[in-house]
Amino acid sequence: MSLLRRIKRYFTTQYRRELAMVDRIGIGGEQYASQFLSPPLVVSLVANPVLPHPSRPHLFLESDFLVYAAGTLFCLEIKNYKGIISYANPEQTEIAQQKIGRYGEDIPAKFHQNPLRQARGFLFHLKRYLEANVDPRFGGLYIVPAAAFVRNGDADIGEIWNPSAGILYVDELPAFIEANANRRFATRPSRWIIDGLQRVPRPDVIVTLAGDPLRGFLTHTHLGLKIAEGQPAMIPFSEIVEVRLSRSGRFSDHDTVLVILRNGKQESYTSIGGAIQFRTLQGMVTTRHLHNLVSIVPGHPIAVRAH
Repeated sequence: MSLLRRIKRYFTTQYRRELAMVDRIGIGGEQYASQFLSPPLVVSLVANPVLPHPSRPHLFLESDFLVYAAGTLFCLEIKNYKGIISYANPEQTEIAQQKIGRYGEDIPAKFHQNPLRQARGFLFHLKRYLEANVDPRFGGLYIVPAAAFVRNGDADIGEIWNPSAGILYVDELPAFIEANANRRFATRPSRWIIDGLQRVPRPDVIVTLAGDPLRGFLTHTHLGLKIAEGQPAMIPFSEIVEVRLSRSGRFSDHDTVLVILRNGKQESYTSIGGAIQFRTLQGMVTTRHLHNLVSIVPGHPIAVRAH
C-alpha cells in the first residue's frame, strides 16, 4: 500500500504557479507596506479584509489594510506599479500606467481604477456592514481612505501625488497617519473600535507547493486527516491558527501536519491523505489535496465562510 500511495501522490503533486505575475507583484507590495504599519504607531491592523458583495452571492469586496492608528481608522489600498502614473480622465476615475521598454520604446499604457476611489467604495460598504452586524457606532465613524504606491526606481506618481488627499508613497504612510491623527484618542484608543475590527471578515489563505498564497473560503468546518493507523483526525477550523504541512520528498507516502491551535497548543500528525474544498473570492470552488499545500491559515470570523 505504501508504494501505491507514493505513486498516486507523485502523479497528483502540483508545483505549477497559479497566480499571475501581476498578483504576485501586488502581494509583494502588501508585504512591503506591512513594515510601515507596525506598533507602537499602529494599534490594530486587519490585512486583506473582505465583505460579502451586496448583490452577487459568493462574491466579495476586497481591500488591502484597515489600520487603526493615532486615534483614526484608515482604509488603505496598496499598489506596486512600475512606470509613470497619471490620471486617465478629468473625472479622475481611472489612472494610466505608462511604462518604457528596456530599449527605450514606448509600451501601450495600462488603465486601472483609481485606487483612492476603490478605498472610498470599500469603506462605504464597510461602515454599513459594521453598523448592521457589529456596532451601530461604526455608521458614524470617520474613516480615512488612502492609496499608497510602492516607491521603486521605475515608479513615478509625481503627476497624481497628493498626500493631503490620500495619494502618496508607501514609505510616507507613518507621516500621513500622524497628519490625520485624532489627538483626543491617539493615546487612549477606543476599545469598541479595536474589538469591532476583530469581527471584520478575513479570507482563509492556503499556500501551494509553488508558494502561491490563494485567498478564499474553506467550504467545510473541520480539517480532516486520514491517519495510517487509527481513526481519522477531525479538527475544527474555528480552533486553528495555522496548519503547516511538510513531506520528505516527491515520493513521500505521508505528510507531517503541524496544527497550531488558538489555545496556544500544537499538535502533530502523520497523515496519508486528506483534501479541502476551497471557494475563491471570485466564486470558483476547487478541491485541494493536502500534499499540494504547505500551509492553511483560517480567516476570522469563521461565520463568513461560504458553505
